[in-house]
Amino acid sequence: MAASAPIEHSSLDVKLKRVDRIYRPGEVVEGILVINAKAGWSHSGINLQVVGQAKLQLSARSVGLFESMSNLKPLVLMDLPVVVLDAGRLP
Repeated sequence: MAASAPIEHSSLDVKLKRVDRIYRPGEVVEGILVINAKAGWSHSGINLQVVGQAKLQLSARSVGLFESMSNLKPLVLMDLPVVVLDAGRLP
């Protein structure tokens, strides 16, 4: 039985400059989009969806005060579509 060649896939990865922090209002979020296109890659456009949320976290002291609020969903502060590339082909 002959050994088969490994399958190579294309990949897309977002790498933020600072991933280990909480961003505050007015701060710039920087990073790069890394695209590894094996044997070219046709696409109908590359878009990012930027979402910012705030979630209530209770401390041990405030548990009794906020029991009725413990099942609150995160509050969406920002939901912004960003067009990175129009339709085309990557080499």
